Amino acid sequence: MTFRICSMTIGMRAARTALALLASLMLFVLPHDLAAQQRTGRPRIIVVLADALRFDDLQNPECSALRSLAERGAVGMMSCAVAGKRTGATAMLTLAAGQQVAAEPGDEAAFNDWEAVPGEHGSARAAYMRRIGPLDPKIEMESPDASRSVKHLGIAGLARRGLDTNRLGAMLAAQTPPVSTSVIGNVDTYSPDRSAALLTVDGAGVGAGTVSLLRFDNSASFGYIDDPLALVQAANEAAEKSDFVVVQTGDLGRLESARHYLSDEEFHARREAALRRLNIVVYALNATAESDGADLLLICPRPVANPRRGNAWDRLTPVIAAGPDFPAGLLSSATTRSPGLIANIDVAPTILSIFHAAPSSFPMMTGRAAASVASEALSSAEGRLAAVSRIDFISGLNESAKTMLLYPLGAFCCALLVVSLLARRYLPRQAHWFAPAFVFILSMPAAMLFAPLLIPPTLVEYGLRLLAWGLALTAGAYVAAAALRVSPVVAIMFGTLVILIGDTLMGQTLQKNSLFCTYAVSGIRFYGIGNEYLGVVIAYANLLAFCLLDERPGLIASSRRFRCVFIAIALCWAGFALLCGWPGLGANAGSLVVTAAAFGSGVMMLRGKKPSIPIVVAFTALGLAAAFVFGGVDAAVNGAHSSHNGQAILAASHGRGAGYLLEIAVRKAALNLHYLVTPAILLGIAAVVACCWIALRVTGEAVSATLSKRQWLTRSIRAIAIASVVAMLFKDSGVATVDFMAVGTLVVVLFYVVTDWGGQTIASS
Repeated sequence: MTFRICSMTIGMRAARTALALLASLMLFVLPHDLAAQQRTGRPRIIVVLADALRFDDLQNPECSALRSLAERGAVGMMSCAVAGKRTGATAMLTLAAGQQVAAEPGDEAAFNDWEAVPGEHGSARAAYMRRIGPLDPKIEMESPDASRSVKHLGIAGLARRGLDTNRLGAMLAAQTPPVSTSVIGNVDTYSPDRSAALLTVDGAGVGAGTVSLLRFDNSASFGYIDDPLALVQAANEAAEKSDFVVVQTGDLGRLESARHYLSDEEFHARREAALRRLNIVVYALNATAESDGADLLLICPRPVANPRRGNAWDRLTPVIAAGPDFPAGLLSSATTRSPGLIANIDVAPTILSIFHAAPSSFPMMTGRAAASVASEALSSAEGRLAAVSRIDFISGLNESAKTMLLYPLGAFCCALLVVSLLARRYLPRQAHWFAPAFVFILSMPAAMLFAPLLIPPTLVEYGLRLLAWGLALTAGAYVAAAALRVSPVVAIMFGTLVILIGDTLMGQTLQKNSLFCTYAVSGIRFYGIGNEYLGVVIAYANLLAFCLLDERPGLIASSRRFRCVFIAIALCWAGFALLCGWPGLGANAGSLVVTAAAFGSGVMMLRGKKPSIPIVVAFTALGLAAAFVFGGVDAAVNGAHSSHNGQAILAASHGRGAGYLLEIAVRKAALNLHYLVTPAILLGIAAVVACCWIALRVTGEAVSATLSKRQWLTRSIRAIAIASVVAMLFKDSGVATVDFMAVGTLVVVLFYVVTDWGGQTIASS
């Protein structure tokens, strides 16, 4: 039962090692200008895959070759978000497909022709013909020698999902002339895992390479270990025949699979040894790439799983690219619009773009080509590595803080509300003492924007900074309220909106690092106003306008004043809608639809009219039309570099049709249903419902009196309710938007209930 190449005798191993060493030495004595002589018109790319690699490994003395590669090329972090079960095969399929696609059993089943396949009779070649049928004579004629021929036995399953041709290897084979490819190595454990072949085999599942390359070692995980010299030798031989070579190193991936069997000491010892072997591979292939004028990419398809969080993938992974197409800088793409950050779906489009494939030829891919972004501020290698390290640290910190800080902070805010309501019931004269608690809660979205400005080393300090920023913003709101003669809740909502607008116009730097927007790891969204802050914007913008009218009735004392105020509010709301949907800023079609419905309904209520269903539908349709127009303009002007809204229009116009847009709408509805039953959302809904119930039980009459007295506030609640319904229909994570709108509305209403700001004193009422 042998299905891998092994050193059968000491003499064979010695000979192979000697040849590999000789080849490696020859690489270093070749003149550097030989690259210009050897490079042909077609680019050449070598990709090294290493699972479970961390950015910290670049600082490891055992990984000097990795750091050297990062210093001379472009470096960044990669989001490894996948669809379905988080496995190595799913991560690899996402790289190959350029979109998030769940893997199925058989996607990792690639073998050299001569190998025996577990559970099958005969060789892999025979098994392939039994499953697929006789080989095409043309394929047989063009196939490499039998020892290097690779067959993917899961090609039928890929074809059923449309991934036989809509995949990197197949698209490279479809170029004119075809791009020759090879794959080396595997991540075999107790079962074969050759999923790296997904990057190279053609539409028929046929390719070249040596996927069976391994060495037996009883002291290693699963008894297998990478042979660095053999990998380098095989890769160098493949590079002589192929334009695109993929080298899969498997030690770190196998170690990750065996982690729960090992002690911490044994795990770290084996990991250090695996990193040393990886360093040898990168060192030698870096020399090969430099001498041949090829690009060398080091990619980590999946991160280290966190056993404390159910083996979750809660970190980004490093990616390094060096060569003619990747000068020193930070990697970025149109997917993320963030220097130093790309997505796994960007890998396939990046490789295709290097081989000059037009973006219209791969409409199924949702990723965009990555490139090196230079910056004078980050001209030094140390500066670039520090910038990427910060991205890695902040994203990981926020992932941990989601559970370790957000839940305690939410419980603390709920406790403040309950205590304030009890004070309103039993200590009415002292109830106004608790007014700052409501302002503090409303300040949290802004506080989360500022808390990561200086990197906190611990979760405890991160939490303390959140509290400090909340208190500072609360104090600032009281100062502004006294100067403007408005309530502090109006002041804090105004300040938060100003901060969000400024940050959005400046590139969302603060929002990308906010605890509310931990999207870098999950890959939900990389730029623009996210679902959480959209809820803040809609709630605060509506409540701010209507509460201001309640508190300052002089603003609408005459018809002329009312007309001016009405126009000002309508223009501000229109600006918020554009901010959410404009391609260069928010580029969010769903947000544009929701804001159109929310602010359109608000405009009708400002005029004293109740928005009927036809009116709400009309404003929703207006938002949809604006989203299509913005997407079309974005696609026409920016093409492959357009936002995800423009990319959807491009994909629909390049073969996917209107059904693709319908597919997006259905996916949004499915995501809403999915998130509706997640623990975080359910907990948020439960907290809002519990606070409402307590408020009605403890201060029910005061709530009714407040709403009856503040007619404008009551109207704003109706507008927000309409926005909530539309968000559930048109936002992919609308439940999160609704949750935050509900929280903001509840806090503002209870502020007026407890303090009776601007009305009679509580004691005399």
